[in-house]
Amino acid sequence: MGQAKADFDMVQGRGWYSIDAFVCPDCVEDDFLRILIRDNAESNACDYCGATVQQNIAAPIDVITEAVARAVHANFADPAEAGVPYESAEGGYQGMTFDTDEALRRLPFDAQDNLFEAISDAFTNDLWTSAPGGHWLGSARHDVLRDAWEHFVLTVKHESRYFFGAPNRFVAPELREFSEPDIFETLADLVRESLIQTVPAGTSFFRTRYWPDPPDWAPDVANMGAPPTELASAGRMNPAGISYLYLAFEEPTAIAEIFRGPPAKLAIAHFKATRELTLLDLNTLPDRSSVFDDDLRHEREAVLFIEGFAEAISRPVTRDGSEHIDYVPSQVVSEYFRLIFALGGEGNGSRLDGIAYPSAVRPGGRNVVLFPTRVRFEREFEQVAFESSWELKLATWADAYAAIR
Repeated sequence: MGQAKADFDMVQGRGWYSIDAFVCPDCVEDDFLRILIRDNAESNACDYCGATVQQNIAAPIDVITEAVARAVHANFADPAEAGVPYESAEGGYQGMTFDTDEALRRLPFDAQDNLFEAISDAFTNDLWTSAPGGHWLGSARHDVLRDAWEHFVLTVKHESRYFFGAPNRFVAPELREFSEPDIFETLADLVRESLIQTVPAGTSFFRTRYWPDPPDWAPDVANMGAPPTELASAGRMNPAGISYLYLAFEEPTAIAEIFRGPPAKLAIAHFKATRELTLLDLNTLPDRSSVFDDDLRHEREAVLFIEGFAEAISRPVTRDGSEHIDYVPSQVVSEYFRLIFALGGEGNGSRLDGIAYPSAVRPGGRNVVLFPTRVRFEREFEQVAFESSWELKLATWADAYAAIR
């Protein structure tokens, strides 16, 4: 009786029943679960797909049930325990609820149908609600960060551009932890962990400009580099009047970034890095860890936010006259990474040379914006040296396709 009571309490405490069966890696889609099965293989036969071989390939199903259950309980909870209001007269719980099958699909847990059913049936609870942090009104960390970023965008575009760090009574309570300027400190920590790239000296970069026909300027370093401050218009990363140097890693990307249609005569300049460059790289984002890897759940939340941030800052901007407003958030972020951010933490370590980001017009293309290394009467960009320039004529769309593909 005592052991039965202990077993019952254990099952209720963890929230799932043990299953006496074995499963092989081919029955699940998630790589983390596959590795978990391989590392715990004790049987040469799988009870779910029927595979039988000479070596051990299948692990006790409890190995993955435990991992799946942790993921379920990290994201969902029993509505009563999560604080969902209940009104018998109104038909029950006043928040969205769903069964275990739906909870598993939302993770998502992809598996053989019979394995999916077995794990679903193993849960002691069959009514759930979304409850990050254990409460139905809670938010996952990446959702809070995303909401804080969206609030920042709204603030600098339409509310306060120069004193956005001041207390704002309109900030929702759940965003106050990440309100400006704290969102930058959080973003800086994520960047230091995984988004710093070094580019070796000698790396090639390209820049393209429309060239008048007949030409009235030479495609030299003065005309193919960053524009003078008095001529610097607002760009994705720079405000009007503050000159940054926009380049592309690939010649076709440099062409695609400015090309609007034939016929066109372009001047293309080739630059090379004069030294190793340190960049914030939004081109190669870290891989998401598995939703079932409990040890890396915090890192997964960070990656989900970084993915959304990179997409937002690289999103194409419609040139309809309001682009100077749409550019403001990425301009403020760039200013932070140019002037405030340090690789070793605040006031400690070297600065970034610029930001690498995906091309919005050429899939797979990579751009970089370089920050000035000196600010005098004219801004200097000592990270790169002008090598050469040449002319490119695109008379037809076929010519353009050949040049940018």
